[in-house]
Amino acid sequence: MNVRLLVFLLCVPITAWAQGFSGLGTDAEGFAVPSPAPVFNFPLDHGPHSDYRIEWWYLTANLQDADGTSYGLQWTLFRTALAPGEATGWHSPQIWFAHAAVTTPDAHFATERFARGGVGTAGVEA
Repeated sequence: MNVRLLVFLLCVPITAWAQGFSGLGTDAEGFAVPSPAPVFNFPLDHGPHSDYRIEWWYLTANLQDADGTSYGLQWTLFRTALAPGEATGWHSPQIWFAHAAVTTPDAHFATERFARGGVGTAGVEA
């Protein structure tokens, strides 16, 4: 195989991946832009802000049980919009991705889920 062709074939997946999960390398016209001095409104601001292109929620914890055994917990939920605007059902532009992990001194457990918004498959309510 030609060395140039090999280098090209190795680089194509990298450039495709560079756009990432949310297309952050593309134009964001039509989406809201974060304010440099936001005014928070809790508990409402704990929920999704569908006028923004992407947002995420994190929960991490280092725990210890009564016997002194340490545990690490991590959960992340991402919401990204494929296009600006609201729609219902299968026309919803919202995509959800979540992953969670638990570590013990002896093991690591992890899982992840992808789901489309608007049709009830994501299991997300606000």
